[in-house]
Amino acid sequence: MKVLVDTPIWFYALRLHSIKYQSEINELTVLIRDQRALIIGPIRQEILSGYNDLQKYKNLKEKLFYFDNTAIIDDDYELTAIFSNKCRIDT
Repeated sequence: MKVLVDTPIWFYALRLHSIKYQSEINELTVLIRDQRALIIGPIRQEILSGYNDLQKYKNLKEKLFYFDNTAIIDDDYELTAIFSNKCRIDT
């Protein structure tokens, strides 16, 4: 099963380097190793934002090139809305 990895997890692994999030970083490492990690355009943009050092930006962009840009379709947004509504109701 493929897993869409959200921005905070990438942030923990690529920028924060905190032992506090080591289990999340380890899981991301496993997903990458098993070629199960997915990325979408908005997450890629968030990961790359905030680098005013052009060389660091280029290095990270090159590393992220490994991951195909998974397309987002309207059904994805609608399913997300269903999950969001359900989570709000169930809490």
